[in-house]
Amino acid sequence: MTNTISTDPHARNISSFAVNQNHKTFGKYWAAVEGPRVVSLILIPTIADKDKFNAFRDKSREALSIVGEVVTGEIQERNGVKVLVKRLPRNNNTNPNAKSRIEPTFSIPYYLQ
Repeated sequence: MTNTISTDPHARNISSFAVNQNHKTFGKYWAAVEGPRVVSLILIPTIADKDKFNAFRDKSREALSIVGEVVTGEIQERNGVKVLVKRLPRNNNTNPNAKSRIEPTFSIPYYLQ
């Protein structure tokens, strides 16, 4: 038996994994928002133990809910200003209008930057 290397003639579409080079990013956060602004932030950590991560997530979101509505998002620098961009739910709709959804953004006060 011999090993053969198969050459796949179909190019792989990895555009969904492409990094957006237009905005500098600073990580994913849970945030308490009030209207158009961020009130408080907690960095989403990398915790290998699933049970510990779930406990941390639940307590963090509970604490944030005291001061505002809790959203998950990513801090990005846009036009020289840091903003929180709310994570949009996945959309598997093939309709072109569904792909052009507007990302909700929230301003971050200078003392949280």
